[in-house]
Amino acid sequence: MIFAVEAGVKLTGLGPKMYFTINQNIFDFALVIVSFMGFFQELIPINVTAMRVIRGTRILRIFKSLHELSDLLTTLA
Repeated sequence: MIFAVEAGVKLTGLGPKMYFTINQNIFDFALVIVSFMGFFQELIPINVTAMRVIRGTRILRIFKSLHELSDLLTTLA
């Protein structure tokens, strides 16, 4: 739900045209859509295992943030 709120706020703030020009936003939006599809798996025949793997790619975003934070701390030091 946090990613959905973040995507909604960014989409509202930047507008759809600017929002979808940034690759990170496209990635986040796709993950939010896949996550919402998981709520309706009873209604729509979806491979749940594949969806869990796709949702697991969110960890890549965290690792990217940690790398950028590490670079920032190194610069500050």
